[in-house]
Amino acid sequence: MRNLLFLIGRVRSKEGSLLKDADWQRFNEAQSLTAWLKLLKDTDYQAAAESDNFENFEAALNQQMASLKKELFATQRYPFEPLLWKKYDFHNYKIFLKIHLGHKDLRKYLIPFGSISLDMLEAYLLKKEKVNIPLELMIILRKAQEIFEENNKFSEMDVFLDKEYYKEILSESKKWGKVIEDYFKLQIDIANFKIWWFLKKDNELKVEYIPGGSYPPRYFELAEEQTSEQMFSKIFPQIKAENYMEAFMQKDMDDNSSNYLFQRRYPNASILPVLVYFRAKEIEIKNLKTFYLRQAKNYKELSRYMRAIYV
Repeated sequence: MRNLLFLIGRVRSKEGSLLKDADWQRFNEAQSLTAWLKLLKDTDYQAAAESDNFENFEAALNQQMASLKKELFATQRYPFEPLLWKKYDFHNYKIFLKIHLGHKDLRKYLIPFGSISLDMLEAYLLKKEKVNIPLELMIILRKAQEIFEENNKFSEMDVFLDKEYYKEILSESKKWGKVIEDYFKLQIDIANFKIWWFLKKDNELKVEYIPGGSYPPRYFELAEEQTSEQMFSKIFPQIKAENYMEAFMQKDMDDNSSNYLFQRRYPNASILPVLVYFRAKEIEIKNLKTFYLRQAKNYKELSRYMRAIYV
């Protein structure tokens, strides 16, 4: 408990470094990409602001997150860390499998702060070397590869890996109380809505809904005749959507789940403050990437895709 309280204290001190509304207001007033990057140099994102293109900007942001993880967790392991890092492991599984199966160089999309090192995954999946990874993971990766090879559809492989991720993370979340469990159930609802959306566009996909959410898989299976607006309103009645385009629904769903977590962040005796801070940091980084593209393309409408931060 003492170690957790020490970590929470460090996290609380870092919350003050998150970008403020005033920062974003100044960013919005920047008339060009160069002008905005000059403003960004006065924040914690100085290294990213030195980037000369979007790919390097994105890599610098990812490296900053990796450094933050190392700073806070290098000397002490915590049993709740899978709740923070496992999703990045599964993201990297998808990328490495696509490189292996599709012969495309997607390395720029790898994220360097999962719990399993990129070098280990590369050695196992690309170089076919003998490495010490869990048997359960070997089985998952082998099954994912078989699913792709059956129909040559990466989307089917992605959904399978999402299902495996949520099975693991929901089991893990149950150890940490109802608020955290319900947050991940809400994530499953979002994932299932996206599967339902994919099936509306391609009913030949061979995918299964993910169990464990607020709504059972059967609920989605029986709703194939619903419109996206009708289905969205049923699954997320608390969201008053203004636009039912896919990108806007994704933003609304993300904001809703983040708000659920952020409103419950205060108990210092729980791990919630840590989860909330890292969720806020993830959103901030995602928003910076969106804002870079907005400035580079001179397309202010991209701001509508930026997520809300409630910390």
